[in-house]
Amino acid sequence: MLNLTVCHGRFGDEADLTRARKAAEEILDGCGVPYPTIYEDYLFQWRKLDRMPDQMDGLAKVWHDASTAASFAYTENWHNPDEVWVDLSA
Repeated sequence: MLNLTVCHGRFGDEADLTRARKAAEEILDGCGVPYPTIYEDYLFQWRKLDRMPDQMDGLAKVWHDASTAASFAYTENWHNPDEVWVDLSA
């Protein structure tokens, strides 16, 4: 199961969440690996290797890309997204 948490700024509506979930799932489903496995690699690289998202590779990069896509999709057509982002977890 993919969990979405909207961080910072204002909150959208159900359509925004649906659009964000779809964007993330399209990327995650493309690698054919269970979400928890992808998330574990992301957390490993973040916590144990102290890598910033732009330094990540493999499944961790896929997770970061999915989170970025969800954030953009969530705020699609907003006049001012005010640094809103969507955090994913599995």
